[in-house]
Amino acid sequence: MERIVSEEPMIAKALTIGEIFNLDKAERQRARSRRDAVIGLNIAMGASYHSGIEKGKTEGKAEGKAEVVKSAFALNLPIEQIEKLTGLSRADIESIRSSF
Repeated sequence: MERIVSEEPMIAKALTIGEIFNLDKAERQRARSRRDAVIGLNIAMGASYHSGIEKGKTEGKAEGKAEVVKSAFALNLPIEQIEKLTGLSRADIESIRSSF
């Protein structure tokens, strides 16, 4: 029986559902509460994951622009050209310049 359950996910699910029906009302409510908590946690984790991905993309773009600014200064480009090249403000460029 255990082999059949392990090989057939639908049978395992049916047995789980059957077990829930055998619970008394309070136990069923606790099972629902646990299920809802797990679902809520999964949703929160998914949102955190996507937020982290977006933060990483933003940080990566900023680091990339900083590298372009450093390279542009190494080539002695005027700050006006660096502004056009990167889309950064003069203040941002000067801030990056002071960091290296």
